[in-house]
Amino acid sequence: MKFEKAVWTIVLALFFSVLMAALCPAQDAKVIQLKPEDASEAKGAYQDMKDAEKRWSDLQTKFQRTYKGFDSGIEFSSDFKFIVPKQLSITTTWPNYCTAVPATGVFSLPAITATTCGNCIRLN
Repeated sequence: MKFEKAVWTIVLALFFSVLMAALCPAQDAKVIQLKPEDASEAKGAYQDMKDAEKRWSDLQTKFQRTYKGFDSGIEFSSDFKFIVPKQLSITTTWPNYCTAVPATGVFSLPAITATTCGNCIRLN
């Protein structure tokens, strides 16, 4: 009895292995190994980019703490002399909400205003 169960287990395992191999196509992705100097250059550039992103994020956090009233984040002017609050984009997934309003004004939606409080948006 135990021998029959073992045989059936092996047969089923082989069947499913062949089935998976038949249903899953082989991947033909091309992989090329970089020269050591190219790999080193890419690694250094990637690390420089990550370091710069961290410095940029830290600087924005510093300015948000120094100059109050910028809970939503900050954006710099093109000459970096001024900062303004980052504009929040509100997207909704409300059911039956009409997001396409024709320019002719056929649809009228109530005005929605929003206030920010830290990392949240409160609709009024």
